[in-house]
Amino acid sequence: MRKVLRNPISGETFTMIQSGADTDGDYLQFEWLLKKGSAMPFAHVHPLQSETFEVLSGELTMMMNGKAEVVRAGGMIAVPRETPHQPRNTGEGDLRCRVTKRPARQTEALLEAICDLAAKGEADPKGRPNFFQLARLAARYPDEGYLATVPIWVQKWGIRAAAWLGRFFALL
Repeated sequence: MRKVLRNPISGETFTMIQSGADTDGDYLQFEWLLKKGSAMPFAHVHPLQSETFEVLSGELTMMMNGKAEVVRAGGMIAVPRETPHQPRNTGEGDLRCRVTKRPARQTEALLEAICDLAAKGEADPKGRPNFFQLARLAARYPDEGYLATVPIWVQKWGIRAAAWLGRFFALL
């Protein structure tokens, strides 16, 4: 039985095909379902991982390095590590992709934590954790991803400060 992670707010579903444990950390592979009109909420980078998106159904528009590339069912796009990107569902229905992340790192645990927060109602209307929760997750799962628009060193400093403040003021 495959492990399925659901974000009940965003409607995203992550169905694990190969976990990092299955591949000795070499890669993580999952099927990603993104509802019509949805997108990752911000452009981001993975400093230590590459990603491939194989479109199984629907239409993916990948904003990458400031340019849009449309990929339809049967197509694939690769995102090298350190490349700013933002996937969007621009099709007429749901988008289904097979996503492979190399190496696996702790992405599965991070996705699970985000989905758990959304299931508890501790996320915004788009299914994202609040600022202090994001900082705590980023501190727990370092280098999984960063905003593309802010230097990583600034984010690392901010993550430490926000995670500490969140714990100090019991905001988490």
